[in-house]
Amino acid sequence: MTTQVTTSPLQGDESSERAARPFDILGKAYEETYARPPEQLAAIDWLLARLPERARVMDIGSGTGRPTADLIAAAVHRVTGYDVSATMVDLARTQVPAALFERADVRTLPETPGQWDAVTAFFPLLQMPRADLDATLARIADWLAPGGLFVFATVPFDAEDEEIQWTGQTIRCTSYPAETYGRLLRGAGLEIVDLWQLCADLVAQRRSRPQDDLTTAWIAYRHQEGVPLTDAEIASTLMEVLTTNAETLALLVTTALQHLLSGDGYLRLVRHPDETPAAIEETLRLDPPLIGWLRTTTRPLTLAGTDLPRGARLLLLMHSAGHDGARETHAHRSLDSFDSFDSFDHRRTDAPPPSPSEPASTTAPVPSTRSSSPTTPWQR
Repeated sequence: MTTQVTTSPLQGDESSERAARPFDILGKAYEETYARPPEQLAAIDWLLARLPERARVMDIGSGTGRPTADLIAAAVHRVTGYDVSATMVDLARTQVPAALFERADVRTLPETPGQWDAVTAFFPLLQMPRADLDATLARIADWLAPGGLFVFATVPFDAEDEEIQWTGQTIRCTSYPAETYGRLLRGAGLEIVDLWQLCADLVAQRRSRPQDDLTTAWIAYRHQEGVPLTDAEIASTLMEVLTTNAETLALLVTTALQHLLSGDGYLRLVRHPDETPAAIEETLRLDPPLIGWLRTTTRPLTLAGTDLPRGARLLLLMHSAGHDGARETHAHRSLDSFDSFDSFDHRRTDAPPPSPSEPASTTAPVPSTRSSSPTTPWQR
């Protein structure tokens, strides 16, 4: 089926145009950067194995049409993709003629209760206010037919309208911690399927038959008070590690190459391969794949002059720390500013080394239970 549709004006507020702008600029480069991530392909395969014949599938944030709409349409399902970017819609129509693509903000789509066998959303809901995000998730649940499936991918972190750097552009992002997504989606009448159970089953298997792997190491881990992690904590963390690993690695590699190729860094590394670790560290400082990480203190401590009790929730903003142009003096050492902190220089010598006085075991990963992060199937 080939469908010709003219690009219509985007219905929405100024935030719709702001969300579209980075993707209009990136165009085909977005697909080349994020081409066929294994976790996304696995989620699509999972969905295809469960769809009825000629299923109606909505793809929110359809991008260039690849891989999601392309693979689902190739399986003779009826796919409609929506994207705020006119450039992305034009590319998708050219690359995936078997699907229908429309330029639209998901917040302005008409109500279609019970009309979709599946909805897919791979990272499209990060640029709207939380009130709109909450309403959109509830509407998606309502659009699903009984037994319908929602495959959802996002970046879980606790921030609203947070300014970040992404692919060389400044965008404003909003999200929730993983456990909040689970609460919102369960409140909308959805239940998680398969992926959570797979991780929970693996934890149970490793308890009975330990192996030399990460899951077994987490089972053996003890807090300083000798308290082990619960099975729910291990399964949630395992699910997040399994699904985020590929994208963060791909983003780190492509960002490093972008910086190195913009100057003489690449040729210098060819001549001096021993400088490669420094180039990796400089990429992590300037453009880390993750802007921050949640932690919970496992004992009382004082951090940068602030007293923290056991159980305090911390958001460690690595991106902000790497761009710190200020000079601060703490009790344990003086932190000098980064010279030209917004430029890439893998030969810089002004990055302060880690302090040996800072305890390495004061924090532990914040667990989430039945999280929706970042690629999780939900069923109505």
